[in-house]
Amino acid sequence: MPYVLFIVYVFLGWLLLRKMPFITRAGFNTAQWSLLYLLKISAGVAIGWISLHYYPQGSDYWMIHRESLINYEMLKDSPVTFFKDLFTSPYGHYGGYFESVGSYWTDLRNNIVIKLAAILNVFSNGNYYINSIFFNVPGFIAHVAIYRMFKRFFPQQNIALIIGAFLLPSALYFSSGIHKDALLFMAMAFICYSFIHRQTSISRKRIIISLFSLLMIVLIRSYVLLALIPAIIAFKFSLTIGSKKAYLMMYGIFLAGCVTLSLFTSYSPATLIAKKQQAFLDLPVAKSQIPIDTLNGTSLSLAKAFPQAFVNITTQPRIWEHWKSTLLIPAIEWIMYVAIILMALFFYRKNTIPLQPFFFCLTLVIPLFILIGYIVPNAGSIIRYKSLYFPYIMTPFLVLVSAHIKHIRFKNM
Repeated sequence: MPYVLFIVYVFLGWLLLRKMPFITRAGFNTAQWSLLYLLKISAGVAIGWISLHYYPQGSDYWMIHRESLINYEMLKDSPVTFFKDLFTSPYGHYGGYFESVGSYWTDLRNNIVIKLAAILNVFSNGNYYINSIFFNVPGFIAHVAIYRMFKRFFPQQNIALIIGAFLLPSALYFSSGIHKDALLFMAMAFICYSFIHRQTSISRKRIIISLFSLLMIVLIRSYVLLALIPAIIAFKFSLTIGSKKAYLMMYGIFLAGCVTLSLFTSYSPATLIAKKQQAFLDLPVAKSQIPIDTLNGTSLSLAKAFPQAFVNITTQPRIWEHWKSTLLIPAIEWIMYVAIILMALFFYRKNTIPLQPFFFCLTLVIPLFILIGYIVPNAGSIIRYKSLYFPYIMTPFLVLVSAHIKHIRFKNM
């Protein structure tokens, strides 16, 4: 019975997407987007199966599923308690929004996913893999949003856009689980599409989706906004005053704001980063544990730790350190990405493609990568955290390489 129900829901998801102009007008034929949709569904099954069989004790995906089954029983027995529980703090207060552990807000990040999965259990009879379909239908729409966002600037680079938006292995894999990462991936994609894709008018539906996506980021991983909002504002200015002026102005204001916070409030960025790092260090030592410089909440400690953070984020996972582990494939994948970036940087002066998306993506992703380098002390988590931002950093570079290859072919004809 679960297999039949799974197939039925996959088909219903396909029918829903087939009725959406956002999908059908993206530039794909039915066979193309259908294959990409089935690949997304397959990734959701794969991450569930692998995490169950290879990480049975430490899998967040199945921990969320087990908690959702408990909450499902609560939903059946006492719906009022089920919904009230989401807004109840076991700590007796609602402070500690910026804390990394031990507050209502840190628990809420998982509780949102758990409650959502519990509701989905009504339709799936408590089956993880069927629940993953409900996550990955909107997840597929998020991939399409990324594709359409870049297509505004690179309409002739269809293959590169498909690879960057849909086929980057780690991004596809880690955005397809029943986890807060999937919700973050969707929220970022919808917000970026709303602000970066050319719009002739702003519909009520787009405003609602953007506000809901913004709320998801605020609740799930608020620090992403510190990179996302300045990057979007700078992009908008870059269309009128030029990219260099816009980004220099925006990030000058951003740095001034960080200095002001450090001097006149208790919300020093250095202190908040140090707390997040300590929360990771307090976890049990992972098999892929790596060295990081411990922060003490001062700007000087951030400066001293930067070289190690930079090395970690640009070289982890290292293929020679994970030759016999499950991180071998992500390590090979990262080496390929580095090679593509280096090739693209070598070729970029020989192309005349728009630079605005490059500035936007770099200023969005680089601060997030550096933060990951500061706070995450194991290679496995580094690849998971980085993966959600791969489409934004890799797609423009894939376009550059593809454009250069096409230029060579055209020149030699």
